[in-house]
Amino acid sequence: MRLGTAARLWDNLQPAVDKYCKLLGMLDRKKRVLEREMELCYIPFSIEDGLRGSLENPPATMLVLPNGWVKVAAALPYTCADLRRKTLAEAWQA
Repeated sequence: MRLGTAARLWDNLQPAVDKYCKLLGMLDRKKRVLEREMELCYIPFSIEDGLRGSLENPPATMLVLPNGWVKVAAALPYTCADLRRKTLAEAWQA
């Protein structure tokens, strides 16, 4: 995703279309082989696609940062709770 340093250096990092298509093909082949051992998460490619997908199927995860803040998406700058002030159940509801 185009975040932080990757966003600033995207012109140098963005793969050519043919190389990107080859990469996706390789990941699809590996995913079928490794499905039982690990989850390969490589799509969606953009934050916008990820957010759209989360609206349709919200992730059932919470990211707890070392300072106690709780986020539902690592890529977004927003928090939904602070475990120093809320219980885990309250954070989940938030």
